[in-house]
Amino acid sequence: MSGWRIGVDVGGTFTDVALVEEATGRVGVYKAPTTVGEPVTGVLEGVREGLAREGLDPADVVYFGAGSTLAVNTIIQRSGETTGLLVTQGFRDVLEIRRTRLPDAPSFEAARPVPLVRRAHVREVRERVGADGAVLRPLDTDSVVQGVEELLGAGVTALAVSFLHTYINPVHEQEAQAVIAERWPGLFVCASWETWPQQREYERTLVCVMNAYVGATMRSYYGKLEEGLRAMGVGCPVQITQSNGGTVSIDEAARIPVRAMFSGPASGVMAAAKSAREYGEAKLFTLDMGGTSADMSLIDGAPRVSVESTIGDFPLFLPAVAIETIGAGGGSIAWVDPHGVLKVGPPAAGGRPRPAGAGPGGCQPPRSGPERGE
Repeated sequence: MSGWRIGVDVGGTFTDVALVEEATGRVGVYKAPTTVGEPVTGVLEGVREGLAREGLDPADVVYFGAGSTLAVNTIIQRSGETTGLLVTQGFRDVLEIRRTRLPDAPSFEAARPVPLVRRAHVREVRERVGADGAVLRPLDTDSVVQGVEELLGAGVTALAVSFLHTYINPVHEQEAQAVIAERWPGLFVCASWETWPQQREYERTLVCVMNAYVGATMRSYYGKLEEGLRAMGVGCPVQITQSNGGTVSIDEAARIPVRAMFSGPASGVMAAAKSAREYGEAKLFTLDMGGTSADMSLIDGAPRVSVESTIGDFPLFLPAVAIETIGAGGGSIAWVDPHGVLKVGPPAAGGRPRPAGAGPGGCQPPRSGPERGE
């Protein structure tokens, strides 16, 4: 029997599983509700159903690729870890100042987006590396320990470390990581030198913060996914789709999950580009609306690649298929704000419970009615 390839896309509402026979191209597609808090449940349910319906043994699977909108939905819904940030002394407001640009500058009511890490959860560390990489002030490890202790006492569950000029000399971030790992081995910690070692402190810090914000959630998901597949008997390597349309090992994705921020949407754009070529079309607008968010992209012969995408209120400075995402999907919740204005999203009903009227257990109104739960 020829080998089979499995592709999985985990959305905020439903999980899709596709099985393809390599020799014949035969395709089977299966869907399961995404379980909020335990997204791996829907993946394993879909894989089991697909294997059973196709009459396959798990050992027949020779490739397993997974994409998801879990990370991007976490940012849009602001449902990630309570994240703390360590910065160089004197640069506590790096996320507040941003690039001094307001979203709607001419408006008298323009408001700055609220950072993923509030100022109260930022601590300064005594150290300094110059623009040429020379150490101007050695790292004060006592200030690192003090900062982390204060942040943990404030309820922080994940930590980002971003010092000045570590794109050219990361020694202080590496030393800080080592100190933190030794004293708090269970804490999710990431540093800007490994997530996106590029010049400009705001962009580098924001990528690092995003990585920490979604890190614990994605690490748990990837770990449970691999464990569940191995228990099922699927022994092939697990590959995770990255935002740039390529793939990476599941271990690398768990270490730096921000690189898979547009994992699911990027796969959709790549598939749309392939279909367009087969039909002789070069220019395409793609819309991928799920239950929680909607993703849009333009194709001009090939998918456009950008180093700055947008996720809700935030830019993402990583090489990625150019996608714009908004927190409005088929299952997004309609609600009224304190001023009496009707709004939709970013909170969504999810697959369990489904939207009101679709059952089981839903009690909140989605934007497009009960059919979204079917």
